[in-house]
Amino acid sequence: MKNLTVHLDDKPIYDIVYEESFDALPSMIKELGYSNRKICVVSESHVASLYLDAILHSIKDACTYTTSFVFPEGEASKNLNVVRDLYTHLIEEKFDRNDVLIALGGGVVGDKVEIVAEYCSLGKPKNQVLEGIVGQALALPTVVSAGWEVL
Repeated sequence: MKNLTVHLDDKPIYDIVYEESFDALPSMIKELGYSNRKICVVSESHVASLYLDAILHSIKDACTYTTSFVFPEGEASKNLNVVRDLYTHLIEEKFDRNDVLIALGGGVVGDKVEIVAEYCSLGKPKNQVLEGIVGQALALPTVVSAGWEVL
């Protein structure tokens, strides 16, 4: 495991933790107290094709239920219809404010998960899983948001 501290104005704002595989994800879920919750992994199609199966396999015994929501990659998905479809998926899967979202990917994926989290307004510290720079690296910076638990 490698750590990288991100700074803003010479002050540390969060750490990124890089892992060689997803093997540590179940223990992270347990350490964060999310074992008794449902988890939805949100991703776009390209990143999902690379990592989604491995993550779902890794976390299946670390929580009460897993599901995923995958939207098409590219410019066509940069709209609120995808956010609406994510809400619909979560409602159909009977997710509530105590359940967990994992944003698998960067940019657009994280933005969509953050929109959903903000709308739910719980005001708790969150974590976000981002696509790693090399291989199957996981980056887990802590972000402050509101709503569903965002890993």
